[in-house]
Amino acid sequence: MLWVFGIIVRLGLTGRSKKLGDVLRHAERAVELSLFLHAVALLGPLPRKKHRHCAAPPGARIVRSAGALFYKRAHIRARKANAIERIFALIDALQHPERAIAYFLKRIAKGLRSRRFVIAAPIAVAFFAAPAPFPQTTLDSS
Repeated sequence: MLWVFGIIVRLGLTGRSKKLGDVLRHAERAVELSLFLHAVALLGPLPRKKHRHCAAPPGARIVRSAGALFYKRAHIRARKANAIERIFALIDALQHPERAIAYFLKRIAKGLRSRRFVIAAPIAVAFFAAPAPFPQTTLDSS
């Protein structure tokens, strides 16, 4: 946090400058990562699991998750706030890390997943195997 204050004082960044936003985003990311690593250190080594490699079922595909919501749900950053409030939110997160660490421990215990199934196309078999809603009667030609 002293690094952020030093940059603000040295460069004289005030208001909503792009450089200040970049510095604050970098500091917020560093705080999130440090709290995550603290939670991992508290958890200790995890038991090894056998990894099952499976193909996607018909009509679906496997997508790798970027994990964009993982840190957002920890509520460390003060979104849509001015620079001073964002800095104080980071200081508060560093002084009272219990809530964020508990969130990370819960997520790690449930298992981090980086893959998920996404529906890609309807399964043709389901359409053709279902009975027709209006049975067509054949014309009697006799």
